[in-house]
Formats: sequence, structure tokens, C-alpha cells
Amino acid sequence: MSINLAKRNCVSDWPRILLRAGARAILLTLSLLCLAALSPAQPTIQIKEYVVGFPFDITVGPDGAMWFTNYTNIGRITASGAITTYPLPKNSIPTKIAAGPDGALWFTESPPNAIGRMTTDGIVTEFPLPNPSGEVWGITAGPDGALWFSEWVGGNIGRITATGVITEYPLPRSASTPWITVGPDGALWFTETNESGGGGYIGRITTSGIITEYLLPPPVPGFAQWGFNGIVTGPDGALWVTDGDYRILRVTTHGDATEFNLPRCPSCVAGTGAIQVGPDGALWFTLFGSNSIGRITTNGAITQYPIPTPNSQPTGMATGPDGSIWFVEHAAGKIGQLVLEKTDTTPPIVTVRPDTRILWPPNQMMITVTVSGTVTDIGSGVLASSVEYAVTDEYQLIQPRGHITLDPAGNYSFTLSLRASREGKDKNGRHYWIRVGARDNAGNRGVKWSVVDVPHDWR
Repeated sequence: MSINLAKRNCVSDWPRILLRAGARAILLTLSLLCLAALSPAQPTIQIKEYVVGFPFDITVGPDGAMWFTNYTNIGRITASGAITTYPLPKNSIPTKIAAGPDGALWFTESPPNAIGRMTTDGIVTEFPLPNPSGEVWGITAGPDGALWFSEWVGGNIGRITATGVITEYPLPRSASTPWITVGPDGALWFTETNESGGGGYIGRITTSGIITEYLLPPPVPGFAQWGFNGIVTGPDGALWVTDGDYRILRVTTHGDATEFNLPRCPSCVAGTGAIQVGPDGALWFTLFGSNSIGRITTNGAITQYPIPTPNSQPTGMATGPDGSIWFVEHAAGKIGQLVLEKTDTTPPIVTVRPDTRILWPPNQMMITVTVSGTVTDIGSGVLASSVEYAVTDEYQLIQPRGHITLDPAGNYSFTLSLRASREGKDKNGRHYWIRVGARDNAGNRGVKWSVVDVPHDWR
């Protein structure tokens, strides 16, 4: 996308140049020059870690901080790493957590088999599930103003209102349902694992309780028969699923699945876990056994980033409002913050304003033309030594070029001496094309053109 945008920026100022057939070669050269500066690359990252206790899952809170489940309490961590914990009632072990539509945090508890609600100042309310022997697991805010949850044990998908009214919808088959999310179609989508072992389904439930299931491809024979774990709606309008082994699946809302296989870790006991959409438009996921964070683009390009702490066992994950990927290091007792170092792919913005665009009359006189404008770049900044101008004379006689000095605000001004003349048989008149170009410190090139004419006739 950035390449196409750059191409439009580079060539959009050529309408007058295209009046002449000879401009086609110049246009092609400019287009290639702009495109060559922008090639997609894997992001570079930095990982920060914060000791918190015994965390399991994490989400974005209604106050812009990250909130996490932490054995016997709920924790809050800011973008700068400031941590606060809030105790839970005795014998409560929180698992998954989500922000509710009511401005509170909602979490699953096993034990007890209950849904918990916590305000941002730490006040807790618990809502027991009808079946005390079940095991509630995933939770997400639904499109209907309620919270929807999955049951690892119990065979139900549940719904709870902001006032604590619970409704359960039984699944057609005996299966565990680890994760649940809002789909691109306004329904709830969840993963199902066959209790008999290996493989499973992706399920869809409408807000009125109608359930549809789609069988997913089974794991490779001979490898660990993990079920399906994380699920999230991708930026491409499909569902992206992790299977606990070493696959990522892309599933359409019609149930069509595409598999992407990750490099296996021979000594690892489990693979993919949580999955989220990152700020870069890719999918990010935890790799429990290989102690790393993975990234997959919507076309299947995969990168893995090792976690600094060995054997940290990453579980939950969320994308923060600060643009970081936040993840839980369950065994290490830490919260990880993966910071994407922004890659500048946007060229400098150049403006060009000659003080006159018409030289008249064509009396052979040398005319002073003052050219002013700006060169700015909000990404990596303008490379001062790269700012230059050049004039292309249609007659190839007067073609000055040189370096441009910018002031601190990016303004510039220089003068040209151009001859007010044209050949009598030249019905289109004479054109001086003025180009100003610059690079930023990331290597992206921005170019702007303007034209000064000596017309054949002037009225």
C-alpha cells in the first residue's frame, strides 16, 4: 500500500508535462525512482519485561492501561510500566479477561466457576455459573452490549449481561471451547477442540443463539494432537486461528480454511496460543513451547522473535493503545511489552512555487524567476544534503541545477535565469520543467515538479 501511495504522490504533479509525448520517458524514470526507495521489510522490535507475579491473560482496559489476570488478583500496568494490583475474593483464580461495554473489566474464574466484574478502582462482583462443575474460559465483549464466554468444560457458549443475567447455549457436540471473539459478520466465533483428541471445529453463534460449526483440517499425523486455541478477526475480514501445534489457519466466514505451517521446535511440547491483530496490520501470536512471539502477514509471511527470558511460556496477548504488543509470560511471572520500531516508508513532502509561470513577451531577454517552497518530513526527517533542484529545458539549452539550503522550518528560495524565447514554429511553446527533490534519513525520495512556459501566443 505504501508503494502505491508513494507512486501517486510522485506522479500526481505532472498533468502539464504529459501534454508532450517526450515526457513519457521522464515519467517512467520518476516512477521507478520513487518505487525503488520503498521496499517492504520485517519490522524491528524491542522487548521490555516487567515482573508482576503469576499472570495468565491481558487486555486493554477502558482507561487506556493494560489489565491482566494474576493468580489471585487483577493487575494494571501502564505504558511506562507502573503496576497496580487489586485483590480478589478468597479461592478465586482468574483466567481470561476482557473490557466490558460498561467501563469495567470482566474476567473468568476457575475456581470458582464464575464470571467476575471489576471496576477500574478495584471493586469486585462475582456471578456464579449455573453449572458449578463446569469450567469457564474465554470471554469477550459482544456486539449486543453483553459479554460472551466459552466453557472449557461444560459444552456451552454463554452470555452475561452487564447486570449479571446468564444464558447458556449448548453445543451440538461434546467439545471444549477455549477462545471466543467477535467475527467480521457481527456474530460470535469460537474454537472447538474434540474431546476425543486432535483437531476440531470453528463455531459461529449469533446473538440469538443459533450455532453453526465448520470442521477444520486435522493436525499432521505423528505430531502433538493439540486442539484449536486462539481466534481473532483479521484485518482481511477472515478469522485467524491457532491450533496449539505449529499451524496458523485462516478461515473465511464460509468455513474455508488455509493453513500456514511454522518451523517446528523438536523439543517443545506445544506451539501457538493467543493471537491478535497488531498495529502494523499483521497477526501476532504467542509460541508457548518455543518461547517466542510470532508474526504472520495476511499473505502468510512468518517471522519469530525470541523472548529474552528463557522458558517464559507466553500465553495471553493484546495490542495496546500505545502501539505495543503486550503479552503474558506465565512461567516467568512477567508481562512483556513488544515495541515495534517504526519504519519510515513515507517520502518527504515537497512544494514548488515559481513566482511566475509565464515568460512573456518572447523577446530573447533573460528573466529572473524566484522559486520558493518547502521540504518537510514527519518520519525520519529530511536529509539536508540531499535537497536539490534541476531545470529541464525542452530545447536543452538552459538547464541549471544545484543544492538547496533549507531553513529550520523547511522553507527554501532560489532564483533562476530563464530566457523568454521560443521557436516560431513551436505551436505548443517552450517549457522549462523545474524539479525539486529530497531524501529523508530513511532513504525515501520525494520529488515535486513545476513548469514555466514561454507560450507561442499569449492573450
